[in-house]
Amino acid sequence: MSLRRLRPADAAAAGLGIALLAVMTFSDWFETAGTGENAWETFVVTDFTLALSGAGAVALAVLTAVRSTPAWALVATVVTVVLAWIGALILAYRLLNQPGANDVVEVAAGAYAGLVLLTALALTAARALKDERTPGLEPQPEPELMPAPVRAAQS
Repeated sequence: MSLRRLRPADAAAAGLGIALLAVMTFSDWFETAGTGENAWETFVVTDFTLALSGAGAVALAVLTAVRSTPAWALVATVVTVVLAWIGALILAYRLLNQPGANDVVEVAAGAYAGLVLLTALALTAARALKDERTPGLEPQPEPELMPAPVRAAQS
């Protein structure tokens, strides 16, 4: 494992993923009759999309640091970008159309923070996807060129 392999976008995406998971767990997203509910209590399926976005962001940083080739980190980055955009769209819809009656359910600060974190996560992971640098990997020496074989004279 080498943290030197992490690019700035990888580290930022991991931080945003951890922040998203923390906001999902520890802050209220919707309030019903004065009682707050976090993302896990509010959603049935959407919470898994949001959690996979956050976990994918952490996975892309871990895979970048652990693996010597970028293939698995690239897969995690693509999955994170797609899930973060899907989650942001679903959450934006839920902010406009709250779960429940509008006079009973109020949107709390955690839902807005979640939308900001998801959008930032999608943009940061997309930036990591564009960055093709591979820091921390030593360049391989150029192979030694061998002279072409000499053909024997035909008789």
